[in-house]
Amino acid sequence: MHSVWQKSETVEWFVLRHPPSDSELMLRTWRAARLARAQDCEAEARTLLPALPILDETNVVEQTRIDTPSGFVTELGVAVEPAAHGRFRGYVLVFGASVGRCFAGVFSTVAGGEVELSERLELIAHGVFSHVRVGSIEDRVPEP
Repeated sequence: MHSVWQKSETVEWFVLRHPPSDSELMLRTWRAARLARAQDCEAEARTLLPALPILDETNVVEQTRIDTPSGFVTELGVAVEPAAHGRFRGYVLVFGASVGRCFAGVFSTVAGGEVELSERLELIAHGVFSHVRVGSIEDRVPEP
C-alpha cells in the first residue's frame, strides 16, 4: 500500500480509498442516545449504510473489545471471505459508544494471498483503530 490514499467527498462518512490495493477506510462519529451501547451504534450505522459487511461464525477471525477512542466502549471484529479469482476479501469493523456519541470504522480490502491480507488487517485493526482519537470542541478552540 505504497501509493496515495484518495479522500472521498461525502458529508456523512470520512472515506479514504486506495485503488491499487482495492482498500477503503470509512470513519464516522455522530450523536446518540445518552446511554447508547456499541451494539446500538452498530445498528444505527447499518441503517445509515445497509451495505456494511455482516460478521458471523462463517467469516469472523477475531472479535474483541478495544480501548479506543478514549472514553468509548468499542467492539472490533475482523472477517475474511473468498473473493473472485482466488483472492480474499477482508474487513475490520469497529463500533463504539460513549455518553451521547457513537463511532464507527469500517475497513475493507482485497488481496491475492492470505499473508498479504492478514498483514493489512493486522495493520488496520491494531495499528490504526487502536490509535483513533475522536476530537472534542476543546481540540478546535485555540488556546489564548
